[in-house]
Amino acid sequence: MKYTFKALGVVSIISLVIGVVFFDNIKGYLRFKEYCEKEGGLHVYEPLARNVGLLADSYDAAQIAAQLQYVDFVRYKNKKDEQLYDLHYTGGDPQILKSYVVTPADESKNTMYHWIDINYFVANENNLFKFGYEITDASKKNTLARYYMFEYLLYVGPLDSKSTTTCFAEGGKSVSDIARWRKDFIKAFKN
Repeated sequence: MKYTFKALGVVSIISLVIGVVFFDNIKGYLRFKEYCEKEGGLHVYEPLARNVGLLADSYDAAQIAAQLQYVDFVRYKNKKDEQLYDLHYTGGDPQILKSYVVTPADESKNTMYHWIDINYFVANENNLFKFGYEITDASKKNTLARYYMFEYLLYVGPLDSKSTTTCFAEGGKSVSDIARWRKDFIKAFKN
């Protein structure tokens, strides 16, 4: 009988210590799951026109936006020469520069939407990172469609070993298997 109470006491103390050490991580992980459920993935507020131009804030952002199936071109301002350029994705591996064609901006074609990259740690949350993309109207005042992904930094043990978990950030396994955000964003465009 004494052995049972002693074993029960040891198990209780160990459980309490584990709970105290990992409480913030457990709470943070539950918040991560909540953000994924409420905000993660594609949200379309107004369907987008097909085969139109987007405006991006940089070449890197333009390169990402140009990969979308129904985007004709993405216009950006080159920071070195302050000129506008149109970027076209020609297919193939999106990591290779020859998969893109850059031309001086064709001013006869207007950009209808603005592409915005999202990357920041969520305010008032520990170890929770939000990233993704928004497409707004040309004025940047109204979000028309967005795709958010989240990453949570897990605290694994007392030696400060870390790993991460994500939601809605599945990448393609090959060039022919495109990333989830690209597949899902197709649904934001009008039929």
